[in-house]
Amino acid sequence: MTSDFLQTAAARARQILAERGECGAAGLHGSARALFLGAFLDSTRSSALIVCRDHGSVEVLANDLRFFSPRAGDVLVFPPLGEGGEAVPGRSSPADAGHERIRCLHRLVHGGGSVVVTSFAAAAEPVVSPDLLERSIVRVEVGGVLDVDRFTGRLVDAGYSAVSLVVEAGEFCRRGGILDVFSPLYANPLRIELEGDEVVSLREFEVDTQRSIRLRDDALVLPVRESAEGREGATLIDFLPREAAVVLDDPASFPSGESGEVLSFVRARLAGGVLSLAATGREEIVFNVRTAEALGVRVGQKTAGPRRAEGGLKGAFGETFERLVERIREWRTSRSVFWLSPNQPHAERLKDILSEYEIPAVLSHRRDGAVPMLFSSSAEGRHPVHLIVGSVSSGFAWDEAGIVLLTEEDVFGPRVHPPSPRRKGAGAFLESFRELSVGDFVVHVDHGIGRYEGLKRLTVGGVTSDFLVLRYAGENAIYVPVEKLDRVQKYAGPEGQAPRLDRLGGAAWNNAKQRVRERAREIAADLLKIYARREVAVAEFCAPDDALLREFETTFEYEETPDQLAAIEDVKKDLERSRPMDRLVCGDVGYGKTEVALRAVFKVVENGMQAALLVPTTILARQHFETFVRRFAPFPVRVEMLSRFRSPAEQRGVLKGLADGSVDVVIGTHRLLSKDVRFARLGLVVVDEEQRFGVVNKERLKQMRSRVHILTLTATPIPRTLQMSFLGIRDLSIIETPPENRLPIQTFVVKFDRAVMAEAVRRELRRGGQVFVVHNRVETIVPFGKAIQDAVPEARVRIAHGQMRASELESVMMRFYDREFDVLVATTIIESGLDIPTVNTIVVYQAHRFGLAQLYQLRGRVGRAGVQAQAYLMVPEEETLSDTALKRLKVLQEYSDLGSGFAIAGRDLEIRGAGNLLGGEQSGHIAEVGYDLYVELLEQAVRDLRGEEVEEEVEPTMALPVTALFPDAYVPDLTQRLVLYKRLSGVRNEDELFRLRDEVQDRFGEIPEDGVNLFRVMEIKVLGRALAAQTIAWLPAPVHFGVPTGPGRCEAVFAPSTSLSVERLIRYVQAHPGRAELRPPGTLSIVPADHTWHAAFEALKNCLQALR
Repeated sequence: MTSDFLQTAAARARQILAERGECGAAGLHGSARALFLGAFLDSTRSSALIVCRDHGSVEVLANDLRFFSPRAGDVLVFPPLGEGGEAVPGRSSPADAGHERIRCLHRLVHGGGSVVVTSFAAAAEPVVSPDLLERSIVRVEVGGVLDVDRFTGRLVDAGYSAVSLVVEAGEFCRRGGILDVFSPLYANPLRIELEGDEVVSLREFEVDTQRSIRLRDDALVLPVRESAEGREGATLIDFLPREAAVVLDDPASFPSGESGEVLSFVRARLAGGVLSLAATGREEIVFNVRTAEALGVRVGQKTAGPRRAEGGLKGAFGETFERLVERIREWRTSRSVFWLSPNQPHAERLKDILSEYEIPAVLSHRRDGAVPMLFSSSAEGRHPVHLIVGSVSSGFAWDEAGIVLLTEEDVFGPRVHPPSPRRKGAGAFLESFRELSVGDFVVHVDHGIGRYEGLKRLTVGGVTSDFLVLRYAGENAIYVPVEKLDRVQKYAGPEGQAPRLDRLGGAAWNNAKQRVRERAREIAADLLKIYARREVAVAEFCAPDDALLREFETTFEYEETPDQLAAIEDVKKDLERSRPMDRLVCGDVGYGKTEVALRAVFKVVENGMQAALLVPTTILARQHFETFVRRFAPFPVRVEMLSRFRSPAEQRGVLKGLADGSVDVVIGTHRLLSKDVRFARLGLVVVDEEQRFGVVNKERLKQMRSRVHILTLTATPIPRTLQMSFLGIRDLSIIETPPENRLPIQTFVVKFDRAVMAEAVRRELRRGGQVFVVHNRVETIVPFGKAIQDAVPEARVRIAHGQMRASELESVMMRFYDREFDVLVATTIIESGLDIPTVNTIVVYQAHRFGLAQLYQLRGRVGRAGVQAQAYLMVPEEETLSDTALKRLKVLQEYSDLGSGFAIAGRDLEIRGAGNLLGGEQSGHIAEVGYDLYVELLEQAVRDLRGEEVEEEVEPTMALPVTALFPDAYVPDLTQRLVLYKRLSGVRNEDELFRLRDEVQDRFGEIPEDGVNLFRVMEIKVLGRALAAQTIAWLPAPVHFGVPTGPGRCEAVFAPSTSLSVERLIRYVQAHPGRAELRPPGTLSIVPADHTWHAAFEALKNCLQALR
């Protein structure tokens, strides 16, 4: 089969447009519209404007076009600005829509032949004029001249923000001769390096690492928003050439009268004709295309009976899938069958499923659009099903073309495709140095707990250096040189307990360290007993994945994120081992942890075992129960719930089913941990939000950990759990990728005001949503709810709290879920896991009384439906908040971005304290030495008890009289300077040091002499540390009348624990007669080539490298 008919149809449409100025094409269903449009646009090669009824339709058609059209790179989306600061659905902020509009307008001016897909509303909006847009663009090129002051002024005028670190489009940062700027035109920000006013280098850099990734000869810096003054009279159509064609996508679906408006609007401005695409009707061109739905290929909603086939579970879709298989066999005799999968793993999974039915399938790859490929395979004979990685809105059958195109959505039900956001690895959090602020408590490993008073620059003996100033008891202070910053940690201890400052030179600090070290050894011994029991314990294990599990996975309506897939694979591997799994899956609220649990449960049940899901509240049990029942409906899996929502008779039936094995999956609260609950063959326990359970329940879970597989899900790990993850006693998987359409939650900390609260409620009601109001005092919740009702009389307000009867509480929650009322005034019973997409505003009364993890979980109840959510944290007018409460609220504002749960857990460690790894109270020991040192001592004890060699590292004292620092003008931002000093002090080998040096030069420009000296000092220190040098010194010769009397000498004093042998030192001295001398005890003296610091550096470096 060839594409002649499609080319003929495209030519016919062009001819009619030329003759009449209008043309209609009917019978185009699903993504076939985009297939025809791709051929039509490819044949014209000119610009075109495609108008859809709304922005949702715009995104769908643009995505389909990019798949089918050889001109995929020409397809642009022009979004509406949005109203009232609201984000356009599918974008993270209104600013993103502004960036996309600017990019589109620029491409139209300079690109030529662009295809713009937009809605009528966006097309009719005023835009910046072409002339003004051109005048606001700045071209930067290597070798060109750039007046930096004038340029940064223009950036501010164009909507850019000055920041200390560029991470988002519309930001810029100036550091001496380096200027970073993120133009909306590019995927990566630009780094401009200047010498005076000349641009000597231009390169792109990667946001997460801040490192340059490629050179450029030139670049364009676009404005980040349209000037309000410039949006007068011009519209998107003014950017299109007059001969551009206009395509109306399904004009019958436009709001009443709007299609006529569109026609009159574009006819007055464009002369390329109007092509209307319709699903039905009498048009000039009529195709015979049927939707996948009309073909009856949907099998994803079929429910199989609760039966088991020989050898295991019956297939998910039973006869429906078999009927689809028969259809595919029939199609293959006369058509080419193409099946789209969202990614490679899905395609491979589908290939395996088809092979079970003896249908050959091949993975095919497309280049330059899918149109040529769809017609490249002859339909004669029985060809394999072509599996293509890609995505379109829906499939179709096109008789004239001999094509059947299927998508996974057509077959298995709707699927949501996530974005590909910029990722930030877990390691960045785990290893990051917490930023210091003046007044913070710090721990110096040698001197104890002090208070940080800032970074101070001192000149002593003509040598200038930066020092950390630490204040101790008795107003004594020490000055820590920046190369020893690794000896200092920010203090993190139990919440509300300010530590006592240590006294310099006293014995108290060493005594405290010794006490904690001894207790850490006891804890480590207990930890290792649990670890050893897990290592030798035997749990029932699962077989590798089979076609049935892959069939279940295809029913997931979302496309898995990379993090989610990694977590799923981690869990599967654990389940296939005979050692009991004890894995923590940490993912922000709504990031897909439940799907990880579903697949783990399915795998266990398929292997003949039972699974239990333990949740903290009855309402959450109900929601999980409904989710599990829905997902397992096509399979013969019996899911039950055990909670107070069930009658005694129902509970007895569930208990009997668990005991005789007829119940496969049970979901419940702590009731599942009761002694009367017995399982026939329990294989897996999934624990949701473990921090909500009491000590007794946690102890019961601890006992189970050595017998069955345990999977813990949490959005904010409790400190104890997080510590175990750090220590390698418990395995950790992190899901950081946001779900589709999830926007950051706008968080406001405001003084309590009834008018503000009423306006927040009204604003949500105006956009058709619902509101949570959290009031955590049962005694006063009723009058509080009445006050809200009085303030917003048009709202329907109800109340819910944990002291209500179970049936009454369930009724209220279910009625809220069914939108029978608008505002739910509740206690923290809503905190865990409730998923109501229509609730997008939450008001928390007396927010200062809540813990950080609680506030984070409460805020996570909103913002799940692609709508910009708001959280109002209200604090009393009359109360002065404690420092801890203020810090807690500030953290929530700081971490409003998606995926912040893990970072908040880290701050939770800092604010609340860590607690004991084994459930006892250890906050006293943490308070004595700080969390970081406590964990460090615990890790040392674990390694020691495991028999690993723990060497006491010798930290060299550097006595090198040379100015070694980053000048203020070179690294202007104090926080970044401190972070760089911290990273430098933590370097442990030369490769790491050289990589950091390259990064600093890349980010800040040519390193000045004082900075070069700092890297040289650190290089000597790294070399000396490897040889256990206690002291490294340069002793310049005395100066008489301004002239050095000699070259001076360098010395290295080695500790008794050095790996150097005396023989090796002697050989070095013999090889350098007159320049090297060995003196007891373990002191090597070297004479440099001359009196300069450079000569001393070379002498020390060459010597230490030779000895190594």
